[in-house]
Amino acid sequence: LMPTQGVIVGVGSIALPAAWQAADSRTVADLGISKVVTVTSTYDHRIIQGAESGEFLRAIHSLLIGEHDFYNQIFESVGVPYQAINFNPDRTTSSSDEAMTKQIAVNQCVNMHRVRGHLIANLDPLGLRESYADVDIDPETYGLTVWDLDREFLHTDYAYAGKAAPRKMVLRNILGEMRDAYCRTAGIDYMHIQNAEEKRWIQRSVEGVNRTPEDDEKRHILTRLNAAEALESFLDRKYPGTKRFGLEGGESAIPILDAIVGDAADAGLGEVIVGMAHRGRLNVLVNIVGKTYERLFREFEVGVEEGAVQGSGDVKYHLGMEDVFTSRHGNDIPIRLAANPSHLEAVNPVVEGLARANSDLYPVSEDTPEYPILPLLIHGDAAFAGQGVVSETLSMSQIDGFGVGGTVHLVINNQVGFTTTAESQRSSTYPTDVARMIQAPIFHVNGDDPEACVWAAHLAFEYRQRFNKDVVIDMWCYRRRGHNEGDDPSYTQPLMYRVIDELPSVRHKYLELLVDRGDVDAEEEVAARLDFDNRLQAALDATRDAAPPKDLRAAAPAPAVGVLPHVDTAISQHRVDEIYAALQRMPEGFTLHPKLARQFERRDKLFASGMVDWAIAEAMAMGSILAEGTEVRLTGQDSRRGTFSHRHSTLVDYNTGAEYRPLDDVRKVDARFSVYDSMLSEYAALGFEYGYSVAHPDALVMWEAQFGDFVNGAQIVIDQFIVSGEDKWKQYSGLVMLLPHGFEGQGPEHSSARMERVLLACADDNVQVANASTAAQYFHLLRRQMHRTVRKPLFIFTPKSLLRAKPAHSRIDELTTGTFEELLDDPLVDETSAKAVTKVVLCSGKI
Repeated sequence: LMPTQGVIVGVGSIALPAAWQAADSRTVADLGISKVVTVTSTYDHRIIQGAESGEFLRAIHSLLIGEHDFYNQIFESVGVPYQAINFNPDRTTSSSDEAMTKQIAVNQCVNMHRVRGHLIANLDPLGLRESYADVDIDPETYGLTVWDLDREFLHTDYAYAGKAAPRKMVLRNILGEMRDAYCRTAGIDYMHIQNAEEKRWIQRSVEGVNRTPEDDEKRHILTRLNAAEALESFLDRKYPGTKRFGLEGGESAIPILDAIVGDAADAGLGEVIVGMAHRGRLNVLVNIVGKTYERLFREFEVGVEEGAVQGSGDVKYHLGMEDVFTSRHGNDIPIRLAANPSHLEAVNPVVEGLARANSDLYPVSEDTPEYPILPLLIHGDAAFAGQGVVSETLSMSQIDGFGVGGTVHLVINNQVGFTTTAESQRSSTYPTDVARMIQAPIFHVNGDDPEACVWAAHLAFEYRQRFNKDVVIDMWCYRRRGHNEGDDPSYTQPLMYRVIDELPSVRHKYLELLVDRGDVDAEEEVAARLDFDNRLQAALDATRDAAPPKDLRAAAPAPAVGVLPHVDTAISQHRVDEIYAALQRMPEGFTLHPKLARQFERRDKLFASGMVDWAIAEAMAMGSILAEGTEVRLTGQDSRRGTFSHRHSTLVDYNTGAEYRPLDDVRKVDARFSVYDSMLSEYAALGFEYGYSVAHPDALVMWEAQFGDFVNGAQIVIDQFIVSGEDKWKQYSGLVMLLPHGFEGQGPEHSSARMERVLLACADDNVQVANASTAAQYFHLLRRQMHRTVRKPLFIFTPKSLLRAKPAHSRIDELTTGTFEELLDDPLVDETSAKAVTKVVLCSGKI
């Protein structure tokens, strides 16, 4: 002892007692022999009495065995989300019954890590998420004690996952493997999936695997973070306060997207179509889609694109773009970021429609992937939980006619929606819980761990490719600034933003980690970051040198072109007979429904008299278009039969349920005829068909409302895409909307397609609106839509009782001659009586 020193406490090595150090480890574990630590107290008896020293050692002993809640206090103070194991007497016997009970307990504990491990994972980079010890994951809940930690048990990952024989592991290693898989900076939420093969695949992919990337991928991740951070900080310095909805705090989204799109390129897919809102959009455009710095700066500097028309265009964070992405392995893939409005998540079904159309158009060969187009949707946490179109689009994902082979979803979960806290955004634990309804796996990751984020991205893509289903990445991050750069978030989240203000950036943290591990050289990486700044500055200088004058003005709108030109839409009598013969023809042994057989007998008599009704005229229009080699796609809630039992495009055998489509017999081989009953949705269903029509302008794409009254359920799609997409984004669509309309005594919910609303949206030749009153007019209207070079959306207010009404019938020779007429003379008013007419009333129904 040194002078004035009263005591020395010595701590020896932690090891088995000497007598047991040569014993078999299994024997030692079975007997409950534990490692011990020797604590000694050397004291000056003039300062400390022997009794006091003994009391001191007794106190140390009580703490080391967990009394006085010692370990739980430590766990709580450092955020360890587990309940400390208590020191209790070992009452284990050697009976087989007890061994079986213990094994069952281990299996239960392992399973609960798979089910609930994500709830205690370290996901929140702000540390504001409450950490708690989940009793369902606590080994003591299942009767396991500290003495069992070094005992061997069968680990059920191999048995359950269908690998080789089950392996034996000591319990502490089993728990360590489960915690590494489910409770670190990535939490896997997948046990709601009913398909056992999918669950086994996920378990094989996450349990007992090394998630550390190779050195070259670490450097690539850092490079992507450099690019993301450099762009945001440069824009902040050069354009302070300008709205750009930056990605600061969520920069790991760029490495995630880079990994997913890169994997798609390496897998030989044909295209990636991205849909996203405003948050981080400019960063994605530049660092993923390929927008040049110069083009971006021109939008900031000038504000008006050369050649723009007054009143057209959109803000920079709504614009789309197409380019080619190159993976870090050198493989290229086309990538498209779809234009979108400010209505959050509205672009989701549009992207799905774009992807489905491009998949249908993709050249087929032996090497063609089953689903060659990858839809990639990026969401905000508040919108993903709050917008109903998210649920509608997810529900559509596995339906025949709308499936695209799975979509990868990335939720940029910055834990606040404008000013709204998570507690006010949703009733669920996570914003992504809505995806559980389609049994999609959800990978929750901490955005401050870029390696975990990229690992989740690779795994999500692999899952999509293997199972052709949607998969979700929930990236927990934060928003360093307000909702936009001019907003102060501390009004409503002062505590959150005190934490954020003290946080180093994601890139800074990752660089420190790599330097500490010796993976990169700090000076080289700082130089690499500065290189991005230099390139940005050079691009800005070049943009300003080449910029047009600040007073650049948009051009005046072009004059209206007036009524669209007439085109010849008649078909030959031979074509009419050919199509009607196909309508009459049935497969051998096919049994029609008795009522439908009688209906078809009446149809035959009508046609034999030289007349056609609405259903025959429609079949003639679609059949003739198919015979010309043009694809026809018709969807709606009851479109195969028709709400009013008039179409019967798909016949169902009355005895066997087999299906038959008569018009398949008249189409050219390469002309696809698709008629689908859609889910009970207007918003997502119409958005999907709009996307399909944009990507496939050479197809007749029709969407039919069950009743026209219900089209207002898709009003956002009409307002933000259909009537304005051409003017805002130069996005052309020939979509046809069939809206049953007519006041026929069915009450206020089944009477009106609100023609006045559509007419109010008409401006600058944006859409066509028609109320065809005869079968021939409808026939020519559909054919005109495909025989003109102009592509404009077409609203048709279709009849209900007039579907079979005699005044709406047309002669067959009206199909073999003429074209669509914008106005028809009143047949009841001759030339003489017309002179007495003083007023003409345009109406949309009965007077």
